[in-house]
Amino acid sequence: MEYKFEKERGVFKLYKGETGKDWSNHLFNGLSYVTSITHYGVPWSRYIDENSVQVTLNCPLTSFVYIRDGRTKNYWNIAGYPSLKKIKKYCCEHGQEYTKISSEYLGIEGSVTYSIAKDDTREVWKVTLRNRTERSGDGVRFEWIRPAGVLQCGDDERDGIRRRGERNL
Repeated sequence: MEYKFEKERGVFKLYKGETGKDWSNHLFNGLSYVTSITHYGVPWSRYIDENSVQVTLNCPLTSFVYIRDGRTKNYWNIAGYPSLKKIKKYCCEHGQEYTKISSEYLGIEGSVTYSIAKDDTREVWKVTLRNRTERSGDGVRFEWIRPAGVLQCGDDERDGIRRRGERNL
């Protein structure tokens, strides 16, 4: 496992995704809202009340960012999971108020930064893509996907209408 702690910035960096165990960062604000992000970009959000009762808002393994090449139909994830594609230049940076995961696949550099709002119970995801190939980037796009059939904790389904838990991209 390759890793480094940057003492000056208070940042822990992983350079290989295959660690054997999840390395998580726990982000929280003054509203008792907590989000844990693994080094593979798996979020788990919950609200903890004054009696330490946890209400899960986003179950693990239910939200991912996918990138897809419109021409080849090839797809991948920035952290390499759950698509299990062989990404290059992987780096997970766990900071005190964020987690940033970056990599490259087929000449497309991507990063996703996770944080939470200081005064709200929402996650904030910032996705950045950069085309390093010779071809135009009109065929590359990203999508936020939750697997079909999975009712996310915090979702509400009444009268056959699915109402999503709150998520910002």
